[in-house]
Amino acid sequence: MGIKNLKKIYKHDIIMQFKISYLIVLILPLLICFTGFKLYFQAAEEEVIHGRMNALSYSTNVIDCNMKQIHTAALQIAKSETVQDLAEEEISTDINASNTEDAISKINNILEYLAVDLLENVVIYFDEENYYLVNGTLFCDKASAQDTYKDMKGLLEGEDDSKAHYQLNDNTLQWIQPIMGSDGHSLMGAVICNFNMDYINHLFLEDDNETMSLLMQQQDGSISYQTNQNETETDFSSILIEGLQGYIKLGNDIIIYSVSGENTWRYLLIFNRTELMKSFNFIKISQYFILLLALAIGIILAHYMSIRYGKPVNKIFDNYIPNAERNTSKLEEMFNSIVSDNQHYLNESKNEKPLLQYAFLYKLLRGEFANEKELFVLASKVGYHVSSKLYRVLAFRFENKDINEAENETLKKNQMAFCYLQAKLREFIKEEVWFYEVDHLIHLVILPCMGRESKPDEIISYIQEGILREYKINPLWGVSNHCVQVMELWRACEEAIAALEFACENKQLVFYKDIAREQSSFYYPEQFEERLIYCTQSGDLHQIKELLDLSLKENFETRNLTRSQFLKLNNQFISTLIKIDKSDLVSQHTEQLNAFAIHYYELEIQDYYALLLQAFGVIGDSSQTNKGDRGSKLNERLKDYVDTHYMDSNLGLAMLSIEFHISEGYVSTLFKEQTGTNFADYVEKLRIERSCNLLKESRLTIVKIAEEVGYNSIQSFRRAFKKVKGVSPSKLREANDRERKKGKD
Repeated sequence: MGIKNLKKIYKHDIIMQFKISYLIVLILPLLICFTGFKLYFQAAEEEVIHGRMNALSYSTNVIDCNMKQIHTAALQIAKSETVQDLAEEEISTDINASNTEDAISKINNILEYLAVDLLENVVIYFDEENYYLVNGTLFCDKASAQDTYKDMKGLLEGEDDSKAHYQLNDNTLQWIQPIMGSDGHSLMGAVICNFNMDYINHLFLEDDNETMSLLMQQQDGSISYQTNQNETETDFSSILIEGLQGYIKLGNDIIIYSVSGENTWRYLLIFNRTELMKSFNFIKISQYFILLLALAIGIILAHYMSIRYGKPVNKIFDNYIPNAERNTSKLEEMFNSIVSDNQHYLNESKNEKPLLQYAFLYKLLRGEFANEKELFVLASKVGYHVSSKLYRVLAFRFENKDINEAENETLKKNQMAFCYLQAKLREFIKEEVWFYEVDHLIHLVILPCMGRESKPDEIISYIQEGILREYKINPLWGVSNHCVQVMELWRACEEAIAALEFACENKQLVFYKDIAREQSSFYYPEQFEERLIYCTQSGDLHQIKELLDLSLKENFETRNLTRSQFLKLNNQFISTLIKIDKSDLVSQHTEQLNAFAIHYYELEIQDYYALLLQAFGVIGDSSQTNKGDRGSKLNERLKDYVDTHYMDSNLGLAMLSIEFHISEGYVSTLFKEQTGTNFADYVEKLRIERSCNLLKESRLTIVKIAEEVGYNSIQSFRRAFKKVKGVSPSKLREANDRERKKGKD
């Protein structure tokens, strides 16, 4: 009887139903979170261990590299004829000074180029009483050298003197390289390389020697070196080690090991598991406490909201699943779908961001933006902040001047150097810096000039030393003039690349202002012509005048064109006019321009540019007059293209811009004029309508239908479908099936 009453209350009391369902929704994710956190912390521990393993492997490789160089240097000293001759001389007061000086010079030359941090010093012992070299200085005084001599003599006792070997002396690791006589049999002395143990401790322990121990173990299991010897009683010689790298868990200790490729030594790091995960344990307790606190607060809020508003969850259902049944199963499905869709959207945005940023810079540096408003909107979408009023462009390259001459190794090295340069620039400059790759060798750096960025020589000086030290290459630099408008960055880009052409090994930094007069050709870059064509077709007389003023300044103030060069420049302008309008309207203007070119030295160049302004202005007006008719036809072509290519997942403003050779902003404007709605909404509605037909007329899976209508992911398709139709695709298919079944009955 009691259970029936509870069921009755649950079914008819909305407040109780909401409370119970809310508790279930809260408790289930809580259990999942507890399990997830447990798995997460297990994975975190493995990640920490693998991070330590990678660090140990790196340190092992560094030590191997250092030891190899030390072995080579010690062998060179021991095999040196001057050192062997000095070792064979009898001790007397009349030692041959010349031989001694040659030996010391030879040793110093070898050690001078031995730049390794592992080496503390080098002592050369000769098997004659009171006769040894320390740091390149010869000691012969018996009274002052007696103790040192005894130490040196003791190093060779009990070992095979004719073989090079390692030795631990007073907790200092040493490499002993015997010096053999000219007969190749008699032992005349030894080169003793003392290792820097502080460097070894710092490299492996990173100043964490209180909670960690380091063991250097030979192949037979004997320990060559150990820190914190008293902190563990484990016999490490009995531990079975497999492979070149790994880890072993012994109780509360974790042992990470790496095997040297140089001498088969084993490097072991031993640390306490509790100490290693100390910070994670605190986080674990904090997370569990937060979850419990969230549950308590959630229960209180659920009670308060359910009593005050009755059924607040209905508002959520009405917004997302208006026709679905009100139960906890549907609620959980809805929440999971929302979270999954949002995460998928974030992942898509994150993956597309670098491509969008590159596309933005591509348009910016080619001068393809119609106006600053379009530029600012797109910059905001890709995450760029356009706040500066003054810009400068740096162009640089590594190694080969021609991309076709570069080898794969060179390109890889250049890419690494480019990443290093990016990091150093961002470290030096506090403002946002943009990078653009022209090709694998030439890169552009766009600087907002607000302070230190206005002094490129200081920036380059800061970077140059680091690149030379790390990669042994010197980049060449070209620097543009200041650019006062972000819309004019295409010009600064051309200037920086032009300056880079003059950079060489003897002159690594070249400013455009210094080489403009040295250029042998006239100024008429590709981006200039594209901008001129675009502004003419748009009827923007102000922009046309600014471009012509730029041409006048570059060709006749910065440069001094010859008659031959001026004729070529005139032909370029005429060619551009013909590209814009092939009608007879161009002919009368070209005749005037050619007539001026014939009398080049007799007339003022300003009159020539006045003719150009008139020609481009008239043709621009003509283009605007015919634009209406062309626009109407273009509108229809755009809509027809979308209607037939809606299933292409790459369909977008960029695709239409490339297909019809117009800007994305112009595509968007024309499409809205034709359809009365924006491009994205039209395509979305078109695809959903086509998918409805497929749901009704075919038995394709929902995933396949999503692909057929142009969606890359099922999550995006479902989100769009619910937005347009108010129900999910599966619900619509079920409704269609029910109607079809009723029709048959």
